[in-house]
Amino acid sequence: MLLEICQMSELHSMEAFKALNTAVVAGKKKKPELLNEKLQSFLHKPSIQFLMSAIQSYASSRNLTFEKASLEVIQGFRELDQLWDQIIYNQNLDEIQAELMFEIQKPISQPSSGVPNTSNFLA
Repeated sequence: MLLEICQMSELHSMEAFKALNTAVVAGKKKKPELLNEKLQSFLHKPSIQFLMSAIQSYASSRNLTFEKASLEVIQGFRELDQLWDQIIYNQNLDEIQAELMFEIQKPISQPSSGVPNTSNFLA
């Protein structure tokens, strides 16, 4: 009887989890109209206007099409952004590793109840 209840509970949990995942995925998909409106609003932003003007200037100075110049600028920016992501990620890993090494070197204090102090592992 208990086994049947556990199996039913697991089945219910799996169905609930599938429903939750479906809702998460469905919520991520934006309506095309909203995306088009948002894209159109970018055209009027001063920063985008400036970027397009700078790309046009770059294209003229290098004798490139606007499309080719745009690809080079965006690709260069993405590479720079990815590089900084990696630098920040590595820096955070170094800080975490240093903290862990510091925690390992600290003596473990025992509470008066005789139960080992595990609060360091929860922080």
